[in-house]
Amino acid sequence: MIKREDSEPDRDGGRPRRTRNEARNDETDASTNPSRTASGDRNPVLPYPYLHERRLLPVKAALLSHPGSDRYECATGIPDPMEKIEKRSRRMIKLMRILMPPRAQLGQTVALEHFTAILADNLLKDHEMFREHAAPEEYELWMWHAVEETEHKAVTFDVLKAVSSKPVFYLNRVRALVMTTIFFNINLFFHLRDLLKADGLQWSPRAWARLFRYLWVEPGPLRRSIPAYLDWFRPSFHPWQHDNRDLVAAWKAEHDEDELQAAPAA
Repeated sequence: MIKREDSEPDRDGGRPRRTRNEARNDETDASTNPSRTASGDRNPVLPYPYLHERRLLPVKAALLSHPGSDRYECATGIPDPMEKIEKRSRRMIKLMRILMPPRAQLGQTVALEHFTAILADNLLKDHEMFREHAAPEEYELWMWHAVEETEHKAVTFDVLKAVSSKPVFYLNRVRALVMTTIFFNINLFFHLRDLLKADGLQWSPRAWARLFRYLWVEPGPLRRSIPAYLDWFRPSFHPWQHDNRDLVAAWKAEHDEDELQAAPAA
């Protein structure tokens, strides 16, 4: 049998099919540089090459080895708490899409980005404390996520501002943050309850007291976030007025990445 290595025209697009050797070379190139596509262009789906470096292999292993919901339920007799949390979040998003017009939905996204940005800022500032209490792979994953949230914290803010008049923009983002605050805390309570239930602690006053102390007293990330949270209500506020590029730069220097260049405030 003669082995064909030449390219054949694709049936549906007229574009030549890739030979086996070409495909094998592309796979090799993708494994060594996963942030680029087979054509050599940067992959927009994988904009953070750090996730694909060897330093995060323990994170991937931990995620892949995590038992599925069926195994978790068989072993513990209760449903997987993360599955329940994800379903609740999906229901909330679906309801928002039904009840809100697109610009109001964008306002909710902007407000949520403010929440994640100020919480990420706290994590970056207190990373040594977090390192002491987290497994290495958990620490690396959450620190990367805090950096990622910081990098894009103004994107949706600037988009909403660009498509809104000044008074409508301000009223929309204030309304959105008030709504987000209410539903964030309601969901936080139910999420915590589900996680405690997995350990049989949902009715434990001591467990709830320790959680309250951690969130609001010491180290108190929610308490410490109040000033940054309230800045949102200033008409002239922009997310990069909380300039924490030095924290991002410190993390990137530790991991041999390029420093963040913040876009000018709109």
